[in-house]
Amino acid sequence: MASKFRVKHSISILASLDDAEKKIGFQRAGDSIIQTIREDLEVGKADTRVIDESTVDEALELGGVTTAALLYIETDQELLIKINGGTEEFKLSPTTGYNAKLFWEGEFTALSVSNVSLTTKANITYLVAGV
Repeated sequence: MASKFRVKHSISILASLDDAEKKIGFQRAGDSIIQTIREDLEVGKADTRVIDESTVDEALELGGVTTAALLYIETDQELLIKINGGTEEFKLSPTTGYNAKLFWEGEFTALSVSNVSLTTKANITYLVAGV
């Protein structure tokens, strides 16, 4: 069966030890960029949401995705993420002026987020894809 939902992604990372970016600590860029085209995905759901201050375990809709294999999420505020209704949390923390981003390939059937800020709403954008 042909894929109904195709996701192409490239990740480029440069970690330098100086402002001029001459002393490279780690690099995945240029010719070494890993590009993947996932053709095993059948459905996806993308959304942009506002998560209120002090919200705990707000479920993110997966749309028609029963079992997700891919997650991309970005946020302008610190979030705690839970997968499959578990108790273990992943902390996603932005730096000043930049969104935090997470790209994960795994398998999950539920996704929830908590906004730890007592005073600021979190603006998030996410994509899930799977079958």
